[in-house]
Amino acid sequence: MKKFFKRLLRPIVNRYVNRYCGVRRRLRGRTRLLFYGSNPMHYTMFLPIQKKIEQVSDTEIFFCFDTKDGKTSGFNRLGADRDRMRSLTKARFAIWDAIVFADFKKPAYLWTTRRTYICHGVAAKRTLQVDDYRYHPSLNEYDLVFFHNEEDYRNARLRGLFKHENSGEIVGMCCLDDVMNRNQERLQVAREKYIPSAFRDRKVFLYAPTWGPSASYTRRGFEILSALAQSDAFVIVKPHPLCNTSEVGDSGYDLRTFLEEFFLSGNYLLVTDTPYEIMPITDMIISDFSSITFEYTLLRKPIMLFEGNTIYDEVSDRGQYEMLRECCFVFHENSDINRDTFTYRELSADKIAAMEQLQRRCFSHAGHATEIAVQKLAARGIIVPGKTFPVDKGQSAGS
Repeated sequence: MKKFFKRLLRPIVNRYVNRYCGVRRRLRGRTRLLFYGSNPMHYTMFLPIQKKIEQVSDTEIFFCFDTKDGKTSGFNRLGADRDRMRSLTKARFAIWDAIVFADFKKPAYLWTTRRTYICHGVAAKRTLQVDDYRYHPSLNEYDLVFFHNEEDYRNARLRGLFKHENSGEIVGMCCLDDVMNRNQERLQVAREKYIPSAFRDRKVFLYAPTWGPSASYTRRGFEILSALAQSDAFVIVKPHPLCNTSEVGDSGYDLRTFLEEFFLSGNYLLVTDTPYEIMPITDMIISDFSSITFEYTLLRKPIMLFEGNTIYDEVSDRGQYEMLRECCFVFHENSDINRDTFTYRELSADKIAAMEQLQRRCFSHAGHATEIAVQKLAARGIIVPGKTFPVDKGQSAGS
């Protein structure tokens, strides 16, 4: 009986909640927006959008960070205001004009509200739950989905994954705008911030392992990090969040302990919050079949791609993976890994051309996606911008 009344009354209550939101928005001239995330990687997807929203409107932005350990220091370092953080319980009972998510793990909120999903990667990964993570069945629960490119938008539509006819929008990756638009002055400031003076004349390598059965960290993490410890380069390590709490290969060490024990000359930096501030100051990346590897192609710098023995069990789109391989210097799980493995290599014209082709396929609006994203939010009334911010109510999905 209780479930019956709940099913009967909830649509009625939510109808009035939505009307209340509309009246509140018109009277106050601004909206209340909630971002939900469970790790800093999620927040980095939203952060450039947040900054732009705050620049062009009076939108009130709040956060609900549902972490396993209850700590929020990583989000605070990225700029999330503690006073704007809400517990899951308080967030569920509050009335929001919209809630933004950057992954499919989410709680059930009490009131129906407009839900926006920011796709957080372009890699066509297969998981135990879904055949292709880009086309997760949960997409049809969102009123608005930001896609990174036209192909993913088109395929999601063909698969019937839109909640409404106009649920999808082609936006691009907002977190990469700043990466692509750094001037020399800002690059110099970042180098001085992250690279100790004793190592500033060296090449800077980024090791950014992902997580999974075929990932380099799991398969050959001990050998890769040991080789990098002996190299002449300064090494920045940016692991997937799950790597932080896991053993390095079969070494018996967690990541922090390993770095302290093996990088005897101190030529390393561990970054756990976001890769996007340090990506532009690096000269080469070592990584896996992961979205950060695709993203690094936009910098037109060398990529060392680790290929695990079971990689094709995790690849949903063979064509996309082969395009990535054409951009990279590939080394295999069975390769002999030593300090000579990770030497800097110049890019050939063919590899640069492959990177340009990959950008056309995977990254729409590269370098100015944030502007597009905020225009989409404004056109749908999710934010109320100032008069100087252009809003085209007739924008199409690919505009």
